[in-house]
Amino acid sequence: MSSSLWGNLIRSRSSDGLKDVEKRVKDVDISNCEAKRVHKEQEARDEAAMNHFPKMVKLNVGGSHFSTSLATLRKDQGELIWNK
Repeated sequence: MSSSLWGNLIRSRSSDGLKDVEKRVKDVDISNCEAKRVHKEQEARDEAAMNHFPKMVKLNVGGSHFSTSLATLRKDQGELIWNK
């Protein structure tokens, strides 16, 4: 293979590789923007939900009545109530 053909092949592959990297970077940027948008939407929904419910909540657990604040119920996000 002549040196000019070899050089063209290398430049072509380098160009294709660079285009692939540029596309992947653009995809990551789009993914990051989408993740930020979704996070902002979730925060807005959470805030709206907090404002929708009363500050004090009445519970009937097996016939026993309790009252507590919504903040107390939502304090530990790892609890089962958050997974519903």
